[in-house]
Amino acid sequence: MKEENAGGYEGNYSSVLSYLFEFLNSEGD
Repeated sequence: MKEENAGGYEGNYSSVLSYLFEFLNSEGD
């Protein structure tokens, strides 16, 4: 994935969401 300086915060937020989603998926399985 390409990280943009302008969207640093947005990218970080997206990363956290993805991590949480994977964690929840793992817990639910």
